[in-house]
Amino acid sequence: LKKLDLGKNKISKIESLEALTNLAQLSLEDNEVEGLGGLSKLSTLLELYLGNNKVAELRELLLLKPLPKLIILDLSGNPVCYKNEYRLYSIFHLKRLKVLDGLGVEGGEQQAANETYSGRLTEEFVVEKLGHRFFEHVSELDLSGNKIRDTANCISGEFFANLRVLNLDNNLLSDVSGLLNLTALAVLRLNHNRIETLVPDRPRGAPDAPPVGLQTLSALEVLQLGFNDIHSLALFRVLPVGGLKVLFLQGNDISKLEGLENLSQVRELVLDKNKIRHVEFGSLLSLVNLRELRLEENGLKSLSNLVPLPRLQALHLGANRVADMAELDKLAPLPCVLDLTLSNNPLARKQLYRATAIQKLPTLRILDNKEITIEERERVEVLFAMDNRATQNYIPGAAAMQQLTSGMQGNVAKVPVKMSSVTFDQLGGAVSTSQASAGSGASFMCIGLSKGVADGPRPEAEWHPFHNSTGDFFLPAGKMSGRPRAGSSSSGGVGEEPASSGGGGDGWAAQRGSPHSKLPAKAVPGGPRPRS
Repeated sequence: LKKLDLGKNKISKIESLEALTNLAQLSLEDNEVEGLGGLSKLSTLLELYLGNNKVAELRELLLLKPLPKLIILDLSGNPVCYKNEYRLYSIFHLKRLKVLDGLGVEGGEQQAANETYSGRLTEEFVVEKLGHRFFEHVSELDLSGNKIRDTANCISGEFFANLRVLNLDNNLLSDVSGLLNLTALAVLRLNHNRIETLVPDRPRGAPDAPPVGLQTLSALEVLQLGFNDIHSLALFRVLPVGGLKVLFLQGNDISKLEGLENLSQVRELVLDKNKIRHVEFGSLLSLVNLRELRLEENGLKSLSNLVPLPRLQALHLGANRVADMAELDKLAPLPCVLDLTLSNNPLARKQLYRATAIQKLPTLRILDNKEITIEERERVEVLFAMDNRATQNYIPGAAAMQQLTSGMQGNVAKVPVKMSSVTFDQLGGAVSTSQASAGSGASFMCIGLSKGVADGPRPEAEWHPFHNSTGDFFLPAGKMSGRPRAGSSSSGGVGEEPASSGGGGDGWAAQRGSPHSKLPAKAVPGGPRPRS
């Protein structure tokens, strides 16, 4: 059987046609048919005539979607034909349709149908997804990855009175105004959509428009809005988010932290991959219960204004532009930070970065995803304890000059001086000045000499690095300096030279000449001949 005409009867229900496996044309005109069930098994059907029946709901058309070869459909004279959406709705859902109600389907109509209904959520789609119509018993609904552009008021408290978890990730939503009065909803996931604003603009002339979307979700505890097109957080001031505990806003275009005054219960705030270059003073003041803050990949150059956060335990600031080690001091007021991430910052590539962070944050347990062991913390404490002792023993150059000068006037015990901080020229200048003022009887304190030696008068022939050349001290091997030894007479002895009557180290050096010079020393009139 290929053709079957059952018109002008009183048929109200279509059934028992599954055996007609070769049926191509079916006519049920002028009957009392209200539903299109019972036709889904006619896989060979090409033409269906149902004019002048009682089909009233658009969703009945979805029962014809399993018919892969249906190209001609006539529903003229049914109540459903008088609905504004009927023709475009039918063309959109019945993709192979060529003729509808005696009129050919044009290309422009197909394009208009796609623009109108592509991505639009329908009640029938939800039923197909759930497998039933008992929406009031649904507590969790997953509609992720369905290219939904518009929820079309299909997800509302009127149908989903007990819905607590709604997943709309990876869709094409531009706003959430279609979510109405979901008073029990606690978790809403909207990651990877195209949402630009949290509150839709009200039309002109309607200042008292009823709240929609997020404005009606008073029980919300978890809100995920990652990877959308949100530019501002200011509208959080007008949202009922007093009970919100988790807020994800990563991957947006946020450049300023604002509008967080009502988020006093938030425990986790994720703001990675935005454009937040600095944190304004007081912008985080209301987040008194915050446990975890993520600001990675934002371009931050400073760690200022991240306090006070009295309960913050995890702070993730990796992949920013923090370069100065002094910025770590700004995190010291955080009383209970356990986990800190600063990797991929210029700061993290500097020497002693890890040790400095551990020393400045005594509560820290994990740094850059690496646990801080007890042994590591002990090594850091020893390192900084040694550094502190070295700092305490260090005397700046000016203080060393004062100690040295005062030692010339009396007996002063030797004082350790960090020689790398004081040049010989400075010490030499200080000694020369003191000697000029004190006269020939002034005592000289030499660094490194014992107290008794330092307090005694300086011998005339004693060599000192500030008044004699290095050539007078470093002599070639096997040569005698001709310098009087301690306890021996200045005259007498084989080969000894009489002391100069000038009485001073410089005169003796001038008389003797440099031991490293290749030229003979200049003879002094009336004195002994210089050695060859």
